[in-house]
Amino acid sequence: MHTPTPLPTPIAIGAEKNACLPDRQGLIISGSTSCCSLLCSVVSGLIDLFMKKVIRLLIAIVLSVQLHAQLVPTIRENQLSKKQQAIQQAVILLFDALSNRDSVSLKKYSTADISLYEYGQVWNIDTLILKAITQNQSADFKRTNSFDFINTTVDKNTAWVTYRLQSIVFKDGKQVTVQWLETVVLVKQRKQWKVKHLHSTLIKRI
Repeated sequence: MHTPTPLPTPIAIGAEKNACLPDRQGLIISGSTSCCSLLCSVVSGLIDLFMKKVIRLLIAIVLSVQLHAQLVPTIRENQLSKKQQAIQQAVILLFDALSNRDSVSLKKYSTADISLYEYGQVWNIDTLILKAITQNQSADFKRTNSFDFINTTVDKNTAWVTYRLQSIVFKDGKQVTVQWLETVVLVKQRKQWKVKHLHSTLIKRI
C-alpha cells in the first residue's frame, strides 16, 4: 500500500516576515543616541576652539593697547625738533627749581620781568619766590611734577607752549594732587630759553 508523503507544517506568513526582519525600532533608538552624542561632541569642540580664539584675541588687544600707550610719548618726542625739546625742557627745569625751592635756578629759567597769572592774581618773580620758597619752610616738603605737552610753537626767538601739569605735593604730613592747564610764553636770551609769561588755570585739587 502506498503511504502518502506528509505535508510540511504551515508557517504563518507574518511570522516568517517578522523572523527575517531586524528590530528597526532598536536600530532607530541606537542610531539617534549615537548621532546626538556625535553632535554634542562636535559642538563642544567648536565652542572650545571659539573660546580659545576669543581669549587669544583679547590678550592681543590688551598687549597692543599697552604697547601703543608706551610708544606714544616716544613718537611725540621723536617728532619734536631739537628747538621744541629745548623749549619744553626749559619749562620742566623752571618747575624743578620750584620743587627744589631753588631761587637761583628759578631766576635762571625765567626773565627778569616774568609775569604769572595765578588764581586771578598777577605775580612777578618776587611774588613767586615769596610764595613758593620764602613762605614754604616745611621740613618734609616734596613736590613731583609730570607734564603732558599739548602744543609747542616756535617763531624765531619766541615760543608758546600749552601743557597739562600734575603736581603731587607733600607738605606738613599731608599729600595733595593738583592739576593745571597752563600756557607759557618763552623768549630766547643769550642762547637760552626763558619763561616770560605763564598763565595757569586750576583744573582739580585732590
